Amino acid sequence: MKVERKRHSHRGKTTIVKTQVLHPCTCAMASVKQQVASKALRALESFLPQSTPPSLDTSAANLCQVLSRYPHDGVGMQVSQIRWGQKGIADSYWLVTRAKLKLEGRHGKIWGKLYWKGKHSVAECSRSAVEVQTLIVLFSGVLTSHHEQRIPGSLKYNWRIGPSRVPAGFRWLES
Repeated sequence: MKVERKRHSHRGKTTIVKTQVLHPCTCAMASVKQQVASKALRALESFLPQSTPPSLDTSAANLCQVLSRYPHDGVGMQVSQIRWGQKGIADSYWLVTRAKLKLEGRHGKIWGKLYWKGKHSVAECSRSAVEVQTLIVLFSGVLTSHHEQRIPGSLKYNWRIGPSRVPAGFRWLES
């Protein structure tokens, strides 16, 4: 049996504040509790899968696979191609408006509206179709279509959620 006394001193006077008698089993119980906790943790870990399921995977994949991870097949999400950021194109994305996925989300058709370099200005312009086409050619695609359209390259390229980002330290190649 172990006796533990806690003393309190105040202005030179020492008084015993608390006396506690520890039973020999108390010390053993602490180590037993620790062993049980580690065994329980190991048992829980054995139930978890070795790799994350596809629905929780955040890696880049084709557009159908990326959108199949989200509710309503990703309608309303912003998606961008990985290669846009690698080419120095920032703040560009497709806003998904409609999706028809098949084969457990590996294939399908996706529709959306393109926001190129943060602009979706054809909807804001009141110009004729010929003027808009001329502007698109002049500004090399900065302006985009107001109407939803099928997203090209959905199975060909790697996609991610969110607007395109230029990696830190990106520099244009000079010719």
